[in-house]
Amino acid sequence: LGIQHDYSPLGGLYNSKAMLTSAYNQHLGKDNFIAAGLSTGLLGFGLQAGRLRFDAQYQQGNYDPSRNNGEENLVSSIIRYSLGAGLLVYNNDRGWSIGMSWKHLNKPNYSLLGEDNRLGIGMIAHATYTPWQTRSHSRLWQLRALYLRQAVPGSNSLQWQALAGNFFQLAIGDSGGRLGAGLYIRTGGTPDKLLVINTLVPALQLSNGRYTGTLTYDIDLARTRAILPGGLELQLAASFGGTDRCVVCAK
Repeated sequence: LGIQHDYSPLGGLYNSKAMLTSAYNQHLGKDNFIAAGLSTGLLGFGLQAGRLRFDAQYQQGNYDPSRNNGEENLVSSIIRYSLGAGLLVYNNDRGWSIGMSWKHLNKPNYSLLGEDNRLGIGMIAHATYTPWQTRSHSRLWQLRALYLRQAVPGSNSLQWQALAGNFFQLAIGDSGGRLGAGLYIRTGGTPDKLLVINTLVPALQLSNGRYTGTLTYDIDLARTRAILPGGLELQLAASFGGTDRCVVCAK
């Protein structure tokens, strides 16, 4: 079960989702596994229109908040159903994985204006590789990469972004605790620009096997004149239920 909430003080804009994911793992031999999964849940999107400025509220270049914003069909929030799927091949002992997933398979209508504005089927490809680790797995160095396409196929969005970096992990004590630190570079592209290096992302992660906390900060390299040239993200994860029948789970 995953819950995510993104919020921007500008206009009270928020984008939230709650997704339930289930996956089946199959042993392929020699510590190799394949997993296939489905996800289903709800997407929420909304804003506080009174905190935004619209063109209709300007008269002769002067802003008048008492004027109607002109958005007659504007609603403050919507909730939509979404469906996703994914496939993963991995080897925990050697520390590599290759996966691909698809989101918004049902193309939900996502508009606050009552229009037929459907999300395209998005694609995410990702991989990890561990070039070095101790035999006890108490220390490891891992390379990670991710590529996201906003919609494939379809002309409603040609945006994409990629994330690549390295992560060092260190075992703490004998209770399964792990401390990790990493650094990522995020790049992106639009129809008019082939490649833009826009963000540097340091990351810190602490885990004890059942609970995991990850803290990242986006250092904005493309808009350095912003008052707050970055974004802070905190991710908390918890594993629950018995593990006595668990043979192997993807890291």
